[in-house]
Amino acid sequence: MGTVPFEVSERATLIGLGNQPDGVTAKRVQLYDGTGATLPWPSALGNNVVNDSLPVVIAVDQPPVAAAQYFWNGVGYERARTPNKFLVVSAVSITSGTGLELLFVDQNMRFRMLGYKLSNAAAGSFIFGYGPTATVTTTLFRGPLLAAAGIDDTPYLTNGVVWPAGQSVHLDVTATGATTGTVWGTYEVSPSGGPA
Repeated sequence: MGTVPFEVSERATLIGLGNQPDGVTAKRVQLYDGTGATLPWPSALGNNVVNDSLPVVIAVDQPPVAAAQYFWNGVGYERARTPNKFLVVSAVSITSGTGLELLFVDQNMRFRMLGYKLSNAAAGSFIFGYGPTATVTTTLFRGPLLAAAGIDDTPYLTNGVVWPAGQSVHLDVTATGATTGTVWGTYEVSPSGGPA
């Protein structure tokens, strides 16, 4: 068993197999590195099989391109998400109790908040949720109490906070003031295909 000098990102291991079960020896296989140069072959292995009749198995230690990461949600595993929607709030005055609609969500879609970084001119906290018009009557996430102009930089929300299908994303504050920052997440098809 020997190691082929691939590029660091393309390391592979060669394992000699000798003759195939049907007695036919494999043809020589030529390997190339990332620059197109021919990779060297050993002239013989410990079992005296020469390189021209050496069938090989190449085991690459990179994960397959289609590999997905999964997180445990307390009930089952869900694939990891990456943001595809960034909702920018630029010095918008939000009146406490009235709120701001950050994203209108179609009936067969839903939003999954993966994080945010917001600041408000007034001391208070941020409230995320949904309800009629831009108000938040159902709270899904509430940030900590901040001093005036404090920055709320959300912790890592792993697989996020999910809005029910068809429910728009609303942001409210506990104290009226100008709000600036970004909320990010995924805008995705609801598994139920309609309102949850």
